[in-house]
Amino acid sequence: MAGLVDTNILFCWFDKRFPVKHAIATEMLRALVAERSLVPPRQVVAQFVSVV
Repeated sequence: MAGLVDTNILFCWFDKRFPVKHAIATEMLRALVAERSLVPPRQVVAQFVSVV
């Protein structure tokens, strides 16, 4: 099953100013990568790059 991620998850993973949010996002992304089910839609990647 595909694990779609939202821009907010990627941003929380990237932004380390909020340790709790960063830790949750990191754990979510690690789990999806471990399951080989991480699917970042192109629009989400484009939004993330635009925000960062």
